[in-house]
Amino acid sequence: MEMPGVSGGARRERGTIRLAGARALCRQVDGAADDPTLLWLHGSTGSSRTAPALPGARILSYDRPGYGGSTLHPRRTLMTDADDVEALLDHLGIGRTAVLAFSGGAAIAYAAGVRTPQRVTRLGMVSGAPWPTAPAPSAEVLLSAATALSADPGAAVDRLAEHASLRDVQVLNTPALRHELPGRRPG
Repeated sequence: MEMPGVSGGARRERGTIRLAGARALCRQVDGAADDPTLLWLHGSTGSSRTAPALPGARILSYDRPGYGGSTLHPRRTLMTDADDVEALLDHLGIGRTAVLAFSGGAAIAYAAGVRTPQRVTRLGMVSGAPWPTAPAPSAEVLLSAATALSADPGAAVDRLAEHASLRDVQVLNTPALRHELPGRRPG
């Protein structure tokens, strides 16, 4: 389909790659085949649909395992995600590409650069986040935190500031932020 706001006949193509173990990797390509290629790695709350459309660039993106249309990887690691990047590039016949990663995609971008340095021409990170090294909190812990936050946002910010860096404490104590928190005095 034609991409709105992008001239020159650029197209959007969505599809699925079949991987070993009956896994599926949902992918998207935006732009003309002869444009310079950029691989977009979405953040932890995104998908391939969050990839930017850039005139004059061919943007590759995919849903990481367990996101969007991609199936879970039963033994997912940082390097299996890098392997998925390589499989995507192989499938699309892309030899070399620049990589731009957002948030949770940053660790995968670094891993892809390490796993296939001959294919990654450069890396760009936006708000890069590390690969999770601990299990996700339970639903009960998250619900408890949300309840405490909604009951007294100012107290939650105070608790956050107890373990924050000096610069973060300065930001958390700005009068403009404190003014937005009900029931709390400024810094």
